Amino acid sequence: MTHHIAPTASMQKLWILVVSFQFVIPANGIFAADPPANPIVARNCFVRVYEEADIPALERGAITEVFCEIGDHVDAGTVLAKLDDSEAAIAVSLSELELAISKQRHTQSLAEEIANAKILETEQVIAQSQTKQRIAQENANSTVAVEKAIKSRDTAQVELNRALAARDRFSGSVSDSELDRLKYLRDQSELEIIAAREAQTIAALQIQVEEASVGTASATLKRLEHELRLAKSEHRIEELEIDKLVQQVKLAQIRQQRRMLTAPFSGVLTEQYHRLGEWLEPGEPVFHVMRLDRLLVEGYVDANLIHHSMRGIPAAVTFNENGSSHTVRGTLNYVSPKVDPVNQQVQIQVIVDNTDGRMRPGQSVEITLAPEASAEK
Repeated sequence: MTHHIAPTASMQKLWILVVSFQFVIPANGIFAADPPANPIVARNCFVRVYEEADIPALERGAITEVFCEIGDHVDAGTVLAKLDDSEAAIAVSLSELELAISKQRHTQSLAEEIANAKILETEQVIAQSQTKQRIAQENANSTVAVEKAIKSRDTAQVELNRALAARDRFSGSVSDSELDRLKYLRDQSELEIIAAREAQTIAALQIQVEEASVGTASATLKRLEHELRLAKSEHRIEELEIDKLVQQVKLAQIRQQRRMLTAPFSGVLTEQYHRLGEWLEPGEPVFHVMRLDRLLVEGYVDANLIHHSMRGIPAAVTFNENGSSHTVRGTLNYVSPKVDPVNQQVQIQVIVDNTDGRMRPGQSVEITLAPEASAEK
């Protein structure tokens, strides 16, 4: 007897999950990340402009010069037109003059050099006064001159006493003129003692004078050091002022340059919205430029054939020209993450080089995606 075991509810859920998993994984397109083994062809694709832009006026003013016209090929940075820049040019000249004046004043500023010279001079005065002070101190402390004068006086007194004694013993042995000479020598020695002591006193006073000179010079030195710091600060302020004026010159030049309308990238002028003499407000477009050396090709392929991880694979774009078929090389640049719910397709974009100008926006072309996709040599 055969027994059948009825599946439980949990077993039924597990079986449904396994079956669903088997069908869901391929449909998710996860395995489409690798380059396809077979070429993927997208027909009825069209060429779009890769890059285009309106070129607006950046400042207010009238158009005074126009250098290009519709159909001209322009390089990036080419000046297309010019607004009235008379005021801007004057502003540039004024700012340049202010900068030149500031630089000249900075060059001729000698405050720092003068302060340094005065400090050096004052330091020398202090050194001289200190030397004189030490000399006066030595003179005030020295007793050599006084002692020498005392010795001279004592010697002169002894000689005078001998002469007087001799004259007392023998009248006429010593003349009056000799006695006068000896008295003069004694008195002269007395005066030399007085002079030596006065010199000591003066030396002591000279010490005080030199101390005062050193004090005055030291105070002057401190004042000059403050002046030097002030001069250095003013020197730095002058340098900062020059830096500020340099930036003002640059700003004035930028404002003048903003009155020039330039091409943001290389391309062909396709529109001119304003003519010579017309007044413009900031933001008003004047030209339209279209880049044609690189183009964008858009198309649609089945979602199950491609994945966004294939971005960067080589592509070939085929187009007709004068009844002949031509192919150029390109690169897959974009795979839309959104699938069209109606036809289950996704948008793709291929970038192609169009330096030779053979392709044009709006042209109908065909895209082939494959690792071995090649272009005409």
